[in-house]
Amino acid sequence: MLVQNPNIEILELAASRLGNLVDDLVFLGGCATGLLITDAGASPIRMTRDVDVIAEVSTLSDYHGLAGHLREKGFKEDMSDDAPIYRWVADPFQDKGELAAIESRLTELEAEKQKLLKRQRELLHQQYVQGLVSQLSPEQKVSLFGDLFKGRRDVFATRWQNTKGRSGYSVACHNEWVLGVCNKRKIK
Repeated sequence: MLVQNPNIEILELAASRLGNLVDDLVFLGGCATGLLITDAGASPIRMTRDVDVIAEVSTLSDYHGLAGHLREKGFKEDMSDDAPIYRWVADPFQDKGELAAIESRLTELEAEKQKLLKRQRELLHQQYVQGLVSQLSPEQKVSLFGDLFKGRRDVFATRWQNTKGRSGYSVACHNEWVLGVCNKRKIK
């Protein structure tokens, strides 16, 4: 049976940030202790906020080499007053660029989501209206058309055809023969 270890996430994060350096380091301290406990009846594992590691460095040159690698991985020396010598801490702002990229992508996705939701509402409305219209009688459809396209009822199109067979549509007017009202062209 596995023992619940509250330090797994921080340990995995440290290992991830250290990258290939983990091959030269040994994890120890409170964070690593939970990895050794197998007794389900043991006291709960204490949660910790740091990860302790040890490295073998024989010379000052070896230390400076390790320090360079740690800096490349985003770590810096802890210069606080109460810090022990040779303590390194992860720079919390190392991932600032990635966080900005994630935030930007989330903004793009939100805009795309809103656009898709708008289109979805349009399609659902269109589908709803088409469903309603298909259930209407011809008289109801004509009435709906009239309601949607209100206008003057005294002006409408009429079809015409001349003696040569040419045809088309022109505006019909109830006052067709009243001079100046319907602008009927004079035919010679």
